[in-house]
Amino acid sequence: MPRKNTDDSGNDGGGDGGDDGGAGERRSENTELYHAREVGRREQQDLSRENEKLVKKLEALAKYDSLTA
Repeated sequence: MPRKNTDDSGNDGGGDGGDDGGAGERRSENTELYHAREVGRREQQDLSRENEKLVKKLEALAKYDSLTA
């Protein structure tokens, strides 16, 4: 995860150096949510590919079964 640029006071340069109202926490949570969404998207793609392979196997078995019946 990229680090936030801060000066020696720990201020990220946004605003007057006072309380940021939780913006840092929101950015961190937002980053985590984007990461989780990307992981979920990849898992969904993997499952979709696996399902396609299984459908092809079932179709091949059904075709074989109809030839042997």
